[in-house]
Amino acid sequence: MAESRFDIQFAGALVPGAEASTVRERLRDLLRLSPETLERLFSGQPMLIKRNLDAATATRYRDAFRAAGAILRLTPSPDTAETPSAASESGPQPAPQPAGDPGGLTLAPPGANVEEVVPVAPRDIDTAALSLVPGQNWTLEDCTAEPPPRPIPDISHLALVPAEPRAPRQARDLDE
Repeated sequence: MAESRFDIQFAGALVPGAEASTVRERLRDLLRLSPETLERLFSGQPMLIKRNLDAATATRYRDAFRAAGAILRLTPSPDTAETPSAASESGPQPAPQPAGDPGGLTLAPPGANVEEVVPVAPRDIDTAALSLVPGQNWTLEDCTAEPPPRPIPDISHLALVPAEPRAPRQARDLDE
């Protein structure tokens, strides 16, 4: 069996929390890029960085980009892909993973039926211990918890003093 080969692409994706200007500087220094090439690299369009790399080299590139704050995408190299007739004879094969790739998730190979529904056995859940409030006269409001009582504030330090009598208002005060 032939060794898995990979192409590496960059589409401008950054590691969460990474600052774009810092990542740009790091990638410029790492790859020794001109300002024009750096702008094309961060255009948002996938850009092929290297082609037909072995898994170890592709992983080193991915780790170097991640250390700089950028996320590379590794894809199987089309230069070493099987012919469609050979692929259909052996059935769908999972996409190869580079060494040390965490997660274990893969994409379905081209041409695979992704709409296939995997049957799930029904579960037998015992609900005998559950019950409803008896009768017809209940609502969901019966199920709400009582709010905690509000504490009564301490007002023992307060005192009432008699108010001073007011002077009667005069007629000219009422016109204003």
